[in-house]
Amino acid sequence: MPATLVAADADGVWAYGDTSDGEQCIVSLIRPGGHVMQRTLGHPTGVCHGGAVDRSGNLWVSAGGPEGSYETCPCRLVEVSPSGALTVHLPDTSGARPTAVALGTDGAIWVLEFNEHLYGRYAADGSSTSVGLGGDVPPPYPGTPHWGLVPSQLLARPDGTFWLAQGSRCCNAVALSSPGNWVVRYLLPFQASVAAMSPDSALWTVNYDRGGLPTQRLVRTAVNGQLERSAALPAPAPGQSLDATGPLAATTNGAIWMVAASGSANYVVRYQPVST
Repeated sequence: MPATLVAADADGVWAYGDTSDGEQCIVSLIRPGGHVMQRTLGHPTGVCHGGAVDRSGNLWVSAGGPEGSYETCPCRLVEVSPSGALTVHLPDTSGARPTAVALGTDGAIWVLEFNEHLYGRYAADGSSTSVGLGGDVPPPYPGTPHWGLVPSQLLARPDGTFWLAQGSRCCNAVALSSPGNWVVRYLLPFQASVAAMSPDSALWTVNYDRGGLPTQRLVRTAVNGQLERSAALPAPAPGQSLDATGPLAATTNGAIWMVAASGSANYVVRYQPVST
């Protein structure tokens, strides 16, 4: 898979990517002077499925096995220091599979852990606990039209809640959740497999336009569920269109960045929402 950028700070830029054979994950820290620190996460940690940087500058990545063995492999959360030291953490609950990772407002690392429908919380002192996504009520959760939520995105909001975004064959949904409790839930008329959160705590996703047209655009979901569609992604040339290929990134001034492709060419796209 292409390299996934996780964070940029004074230490440099953290990224991870799987090897071409899909067997291992390589973690990189690119420092401002151009020096690159790399570590390969070999067996049994395997390929990476999400990452976030904690307040001390350490990268945390969720790691499973190679393609095809994710559901049965030994799964881990791996902490990588700027110096390259590796610390492997077992999931708090046996059988949980860590996926998306986020730094919570409480300073802990939060992880989506399946098959158990859990949040995993990893504190700075090394302790870990698990909290159910839907509280003590077993799925299907009250008020939901299908068997729970299986989100692929986890974004921590300043008030301690989280945006959960799901885009899959069965259903497209966005949830605003505090640990153990659904607060707000929306079904969306589009895929929401990549997302970012802007400084105003709104959720941004990129997806195809209404009517299935071959044009993608950014969509903003406010906390109250209001959807606002942006302008369509620009066409590199007449008759061509762009497709987002990776995670979105929101900057402190509200601009949304993404990588998009048209044929064999890749582009970096920046969208600045208009203030109202």
